[in-house]
Amino acid sequence: MSPAKLIERCGALPSSHDYHLNRFFYEYFPKGTDFPLNLDIGEPSDLPVAQADAFSWMTRIQREIDDAFSLTPLADGRFRVGIHIAAPALGFAPGSPLDAVARERLSTVYMPGRKITMLPPEAIQRFSLTQGAERPACSLYFDIRAGDLRSRTHHTRVERVRIAANLRHQAVEELDAAFLAERAREDFPIRVN
Repeated sequence: MSPAKLIERCGALPSSHDYHLNRFFYEYFPKGTDFPLNLDIGEPSDLPVAQADAFSWMTRIQREIDDAFSLTPLADGRFRVGIHIAAPALGFAPGSPLDAVARERLSTVYMPGRKITMLPPEAIQRFSLTQGAERPACSLYFDIRAGDLRSRTHHTRVERVRIAANLRHQAVEELDAAFLAERAREDFPIRVN
């Protein structure tokens, strides 16, 4: 039996959950999980604006939205599929205090019912791909043909992306049903085997 289990069985450890959580905090967040005050967060203003509006995908409880997609019809039955990832690192300089925080944390920590973000809430809100906003993003584009869905060309850009809507997971069934109904039409341009 582990020492922690023995101590818990003897009644000296009221919560094994709290013990393990506090041990995790002690090891990985020795200075605590709060952020320093007055971190400088900028926003680049000279980025080009994406040609297509994008749509993010999020859960009902999600606060930050860091990815989105776009679909643009092109000539000759091709489509341009865009994958857009929020770019908060464009908001602070290398070596800045916020850069030091991000380097120390490296990632957001996810656990049941809780998460510890890598960046402070102000940075998350400013760079979140929120409906109606135009935000900095790293974009990857694929040009595909509708018939076989194979990528013909691809390119990347750092740009500002307009977010037309935040799609919620609970709307997936409605979107799937509408897509399948459209795809059943004989003249629908995309065939998936």
